[in-house]
Amino acid sequence: MHSSYIRYPIIAKPKPAELDFSCWNSPTTKFCSFSTSLLRRIMDYKEQIYALKQLQKKQLGEASSSGSSKIMVQINVLSNCLRSQQKDIVQSIDELKNLCDIHDKDQVCQVNNMNRNFKNAIRDLMVANSDYQHSIRDNSVKQYMCLNPKVSEAEALDFVETLNGQHVSVITMKGPKSKAVQTYEGVSARYKELKELEKSAAELNHLVDSLHNITVTQDTQFQVINENLNRSSLDLERGDANVLSSISRSRKSKLMGSWLFVIVVFIALLMIGSVVGGLVKWCIL
Repeated sequence: MHSSYIRYPIIAKPKPAELDFSCWNSPTTKFCSFSTSLLRRIMDYKEQIYALKQLQKKQLGEASSSGSSKIMVQINVLSNCLRSQQKDIVQSIDELKNLCDIHDKDQVCQVNNMNRNFKNAIRDLMVANSDYQHSIRDNSVKQYMCLNPKVSEAEALDFVETLNGQHVSVITMKGPKSKAVQTYEGVSARYKELKELEKSAAELNHLVDSLHNITVTQDTQFQVINENLNRSSLDLERGDANVLSSISRSRKSKLMGSWLFVIVVFIALLMIGSVVGGLVKWCIL
């Protein structure tokens, strides 16, 4: 005996649908992805500026020279990190500008907003460095005047700002030699900080100028687009006006034609009536 069993048809497993990744390489997708990455880096840059501000405050309030020196090392490391970030972000904004479709208003606005956002961060850093620079100068002047009570504030400021590797002597800085040397070393270190901050300010000013040029280029291109759109819109409005005028003239012509037809029919009926009336009258006679 043969055992009976049901044969089920073998159904081939469907092949998994192939994903289309071509859209991932579209210009719009590239722009959005690059824009998101750039925004993240700008936010990180702002956080680094905040950290630098905190270190600057801490350094100004530090009493010991060793503690102050340690904080200065951290400030220098963070300042160099910010310089590196600045170059990277400026290049990225320029790249984003090249990816931008100048016919897309949203993309143009996004480039300019990103540019403006970064410029505001740079200005924040410039203000922080400027305040820090003034505080360093004031502290150095006070430190020098404490050791030399007879000097004027202008003389002390001149010493701080023109200090350039000169050697300390008991004649120049009266008081115990050890304290004079310590004061000189402190002022000398801060002089270097002042020069570094001046260099940083010049770099940041140059950055702002380069960013301004990127923004102006985008705005000019977009302005041309707007002018072209406005001109096209005006031409369309003129075209619409001409079309409306033609329709109006056509309607008037049709109306006049209708009235003329009615008048002609009316005159024809009058003439037919006259002829018929004449014939009837002649027949009766």
